[in-house]
Amino acid sequence: MLRHEESEVFGCLYLDNKHRPLGFEALFRGSISSANVYPREVIKRALARNAAALILCHNHPSGVSEPSQADINLTLRLQKALGLIEVRVLDHIIIGDGEPLSMVERGLVRCLTLLCVGGTSRSALLQQTTQPARQPKPAAGSDAPQARF
Repeated sequence: MLRHEESEVFGCLYLDNKHRPLGFEALFRGSISSANVYPREVIKRALARNAAALILCHNHPSGVSEPSQADINLTLRLQKALGLIEVRVLDHIIIGDGEPLSMVERGLVRCLTLLCVGGTSRSALLQQTTQPARQPKPAAGSDAPQARF
């Protein structure tokens, strides 16, 4: 979708607390080599969508998927800002020619959720976001009152 854009486009895939998609939104458009991304606007949209997590993405019109230092710094800045409102950044995908690049798979940024610990791949994570939620099975002896937090 973003691959054939003539300028950089930055967007978010919003996810619920079970990592099911809530929607995708292109938030910022820039020039052929950059786009200004404002954390305040990303936070506002995440709250409006009631997102528990999100996957950041943007394209490189040049076709080269390699992230710049600015891309990495922006991702870390957004992780920190969104973490303050308890919205997890699961990955930042860069779309160029060929396969999209996952910053988490490349080890450029750490995923801040247990799903990414232990080497869960981008494709497995994206695949999980489209699976229906499973209802938890009651534990044996669950007749006892449950503590509420």
